[in-house]
Amino acid sequence: MEFPEVVLVDSTHGKNANRYKLFSFVVQYVFRKGQYAHHVLVYSEQKDDLRHVVKSFKENNPVWSNIRLFMTDKTMHDKNFLREEFPEARQLLCQWHAITWKQETRLTPDQRKDVKSIMRLLVYAKNPKSVTTTRGLGNDPAHELYKSFLTYWDCSKDEWVTYLHGGVPHLTNNTNNSI
Repeated sequence: MEFPEVVLVDSTHGKNANRYKLFSFVVQYVFRKGQYAHHVLVYSEQKDDLRHVVKSFKENNPVWSNIRLFMTDKTMHDKNFLREEFPEARQLLCQWHAITWKQETRLTPDQRKDVKSIMRLLVYAKNPKSVTTTRGLGNDPAHELYKSFLTYWDCSKDEWVTYLHGGVPHLTNNTNNSI
């Protein structure tokens, strides 16, 4: 099977008794139709295991160099590894993961709702002014949430803010949750 330009990648995290990670690659065709193209079970998300994942993917996909986009989630340890192995492909972050990034933390329900609203505004921002206005999160440099945002999200906004996607071929898909 020859894979198209857009590949969605996700992995399970501690979902089985042996704690193996299941990496899934889904290719997407027009009309948001996807098809599983590759599954690999590995022990960890360390470089040796990731090397095995990518090696087997490339062996089964002779036109892998045509891939132009990987859609991933923020928790994947393989973002840098994918960048090394597929230097011509851009990575976008699943926008659903960006919007819900603080869902599992110790926030009050009101704080959680506020963060989700702010992230939604940031994700769907249409211009730089919208991002600058919204990203403040209270502009309190001492606030843990603000520090966390600057550390983990502000530096990678070209992967998840809509207007920064530019001409990246993503077939109007902004999530890897279809996996």
